[in-house]
Parts: sequence; C-alpha cells; structure tokens
Amino acid sequence: MGNVAAIAGKQSRRVLGRPGVNGLRISDKIVVPEEYFKVLKDIDDNTSVNAQVTISRSEGFTPPLPEGLLPMQASLFEKGDTLRYETHPNEVDMERIVYNIKNARQLCDYVAVSLHSHEVGAKNKEVPGQFFTEFAHRCIDAGATAVLGHGPHIIRPLEIYKGCPIFYSMGNFVFQDLTEFHPEDMYEKYHVTSDMSVSDLNNIRTANNTRGLLCNRFVLEAIIPYIEVDNDVVTKIELFPISLGAELETWQMGLPRPGFGRGILERLQVMSEPYGTKITIREDGIGVVEL
Repeated sequence: MGNVAAIAGKQSRRVLGRPGVNGLRISDKIVVPEEYFKVLKDIDDNTSVNAQVTISRSEGFTPPLPEGLLPMQASLFEKGDTLRYETHPNEVDMERIVYNIKNARQLCDYVAVSLHSHEVGAKNKEVPGQFFTEFAHRCIDAGATAVLGHGPHIIRPLEIYKGCPIFYSMGNFVFQDLTEFHPEDMYEKYHVTSDMSVSDLNNIRTANNTRGLLCNRFVLEAIIPYIEVDNDVVTKIELFPISLGAELETWQMGLPRPGFGRGILERLQVMSEPYGTKITIREDGIGVVEL
C-alpha cells in the first residue's frame, strides 16, 4: 500500500472514522554494514534530505526513531560533482498549473497563485524547498502577478521576480487548536487511547509544552501584504506585521492583532536579503518593498 492517505481512519466513540480503503501497509528497510551506514549518515548530515522530518520530530509531530535507524527521504540517487539534495516540480503537474494560469489570465485582470508548502531547503524552516523557487518563477513567467506561500507556520523570505512578489510564506493569520476530540489514529500515533483528553494528548506531544509550534514565538508572528497593480505592473507593496499573542496564555493565543515593535519586519528584511529584496520600515511600522 503506497498511498497511506487513502487508508480509512479508525472510528472512536467520539469521532467518526475517515472514509478510505481497507489497505495493507508494508514495512521495509535496507540493512547495511556499519561502513555503509556511516556513508548514509554523512549524506544526511551534509544535505537537507531529511531536514523536514527531523524538524517534525523535534516539534513532537513525528515519533522518535530507535537508535540505529536512519530514514532517507529521496528515492533516487544521481552521480554528480557535489553532494546535494535537489527538489523540482513534477513536470506533468507544472504544465497543468501553467496552463491554468494562462487560461485564467485571459479571463481576469490579475492572477495570484497560492501554494501550501512545508518542504524545507535546509535544516532551517525559514528556507523554502528548492522546487518552490522554480515553481514560483514559472508561475510568474506564465502570467501570475503574485505567488502567496503558506504552510510552515512561520514567515519565510520575500523575493521580487520580474517585478512580481513571491511570498515564500506569510505565516499564520489565525492559529488555534481548540478541538474537543482528535481522530482515533492521532491517539494511536502516541500509543494512547481516545479515552485520554486532548489536553493530556497535547502534553505528551509537546513534552508538557516544552516543544512544538506554540513554543516558537515566530509561529505567532506573520505579515499581511498590501499590493497595488497598474497596467500589469506591481507599483506598490506594503507589509503589515501581525502578532498572534506569543505573550498570552496558550488558550488565548492565535488571533491576529497589530505586531509593531516586535522585530517581525526586521527578521523578514534579513532573510530576504539573499534574494536581493530590500524592505524599508517606515516610522509608522509599515514595511515598504523596493520595486
């Protein structure tokens, strides 16, 4: 069973099961001598191939692996001149999206492309996956005016490509987890039963609120862009920082409010510099992007 998402979710007395197939999953691994394992570990240490799942484990969303096991996310190895991990858009999907952008552009004034992406391009969540840049450039080449990214729950860099903005992630506008119950397989993931309260389950996942998203204040910071376009040319981009209440109690966090004076735009300035993006912060706290 390759597509795990197609498997039906278990039903509990509190939550209905998720529709799907009665699939059979398999467990597989490659057993290697120590010298080969060291080579694989060297690949892991010197590329971002496993960075996303490593970050997920550090945040408590993925259970830890026993000693002596090493995942390898990439399924293809290519002989090359340097050690690196590459990601590219699937060409069939990319051509379909380009076609849709070109078609939409004939029917409306402007096209904005939205992409939800958690993939990372380094062992740092602020760095987007390599494929994102290629994807965004091709979308703008096809006629999109802006690419709006979200997904990793933090701000990522802003790039200006051919005069059009690429927001690799704008952060969370609203971020709350106030569910009364979780699906049965969520409890199974942490080896408990659904008789446990959501609060107790969250304490296990977050190690009593010492890890996870709400322990990272950057998750509770975001930006709202304001964009003006005239005759197919982006003429103004202003950035409004927002805070979701990092200083509040957990149950109070998650709703947007002005985030002036928190260094939000200053962080965006620094992380966007490698893309050649220049952001000026006005006296009123609004960011202005140089075009």
